[in-house]
Amino acid sequence: MRLHLFLLLASGVFVAACADDAASGSTAPEATVADASGESWTARGVFLGSRFEGQAATIEHEAIPDFMDAMRMDFLLASPEAVEALEVGDKVSFRLDYDGNRVIASGFETLPDSTTLVLAAGATPPDSTD
Repeated sequence: MRLHLFLLLASGVFVAACADDAASGSTAPEATVADASGESWTARGVFLGSRFEGQAATIEHEAIPDFMDAMRMDFLLASPEAVEALEVGDKVSFRLDYDGNRVIASGFETLPDSTTLVLAAGATPPDSTD
């Protein structure tokens, strides 16, 4: 019994010490996607194809302010129809919604070929003359 009481008190002291550090700003953690439930973002990038039987789309995207850096990644789609009209290499804008469990892409619209995208270093945007 005493061991359980000791462990309970010790964990309370540890939690209080961590809270004091966070309040002082010395070790405040950065926000994570888990803190963003209900958030949404608008993004732009290059559509590179659909995957997983149309359940996801691979996109080389620009940085999304307050969310993530520019990179190539697969996004879960709201529905396979969201990208049916797109061709590989299309420049697109789209919406990302976070429901507390996953990020879902929808609302894809093609952008003019003349649109300049700021992609990750080393990314090779498609040639707009294709």
